[in-house]
Amino acid sequence: MFNLSEKNSFLAKYYLLLFCRGFIFLKHYLVILLDNTLNPIETSFVVSVGIMANMFLSVPISILSSKIGNKKTFIISIIFFFLSNILLLYEANFIDFIIYSISAGILDSAFLSSNESLVYENMKHCHLLNKYPEYKSMSKFFKLLATTIATFIAGDFIYTNPNLLFMVDATTAFLMILCVFFMIDLKPKYKRINFKKITGYVFKHKTLMKCILHRVLWRSVFLFLIIYRSLFYEELAVNDMNINLMISFQVFIVSISQIVLTKYLNKKSLFVQYYLFILLSFILFLSFFIYKTFYSYFLITIYFILVEALGDLSFSNTLTFIPDKEMPIILSFMNLLVNGAKLLFVNLFAFISSFYNYRIGFLTISMIFFILMLFIVISIALDKHMRNIDNRRLYRQ
Repeated sequence: MFNLSEKNSFLAKYYLLLFCRGFIFLKHYLVILLDNTLNPIETSFVVSVGIMANMFLSVPISILSSKIGNKKTFIISIIFFFLSNILLLYEANFIDFIIYSISAGILDSAFLSSNESLVYENMKHCHLLNKYPEYKSMSKFFKLLATTIATFIAGDFIYTNPNLLFMVDATTAFLMILCVFFMIDLKPKYKRINFKKITGYVFKHKTLMKCILHRVLWRSVFLFLIIYRSLFYEELAVNDMNINLMISFQVFIVSISQIVLTKYLNKKSLFVQYYLFILLSFILFLSFFIYKTFYSYFLITIYFILVEALGDLSFSNTLTFIPDKEMPIILSFMNLLVNGAKLLFVNLFAFISSFYNYRIGFLTISMIFFILMLFIVISIALDKHMRNIDNRRLYRQ
């Protein structure tokens, strides 16, 4: 059995690792740093390379993780990220930023393919799956707390001394290596993966497919906004030195709202949760349509608060449809689709912005997001299997 001390030890290391991950500086202001010297197409190319690395390496990394273990896979990916930051310290040129973007994509893949399945299996082993969203919201709190600190400090460095960003991120990566090194590694149980069986299961299970498409849509737009959020605030004619305050305050508000909001929304019907995704997609559209500092900032903050809480709840619901044996590879498959959609949004935004302006680019992405979300949520609402699951879930509560 997985006793109490082992459970607490695992959760402590898991929360610490996510805190370190949230403390990475450069990813929050990479677009601004690149936009100072590159055009929108070149900037999107650097970003796209990292997305493609994440997209095409997620499945191979999950296979590697199942063969050599989660710990070794984590450490290898973090070492690569550590070295890319050291490289930027010596000469931050176009090629170096591409290498950094690739290493960041690999690190994200390693987190998804190993981390999510590892935590889920431990929650299941401890009979704590009914509290899975709460543990996820707590881990997100630590990550967002670190992000609040990182965005506040890094906002000054980006205009005064960018080398400090690379130095801090290299140090954080080193701490992540130490954190993972002292984690307990669960030995992989499944070494042979039947891709035909897995893909056949996904396409045969229509409810799961709808949930995957829903996650792919909201997650890809969310990650797109994380990349371009700093540029959006710069577009709102905000003083450069205030952008870090806007981002850090926003992240702080999101972090303190998650635990209470997640518990509250978890008591609601699944369909209420999914309908709220339509609301938040419309809120995002309004934020870009208005394009005024106060109103846009307020609306997009509401969007981030809702999407962070609802995202965890919808994801935990999606996991219930996935067989335990196929979970790591199906999560990697989902990551592949998310990054494919994110890559599409990034390049579409760059293409439109290069011909018109950033505002038209943001507005186009948000409009597409709202329309697609409307159709997907309606299809989920009409799903009889989902309705039966929701009725049983509410009955247990």
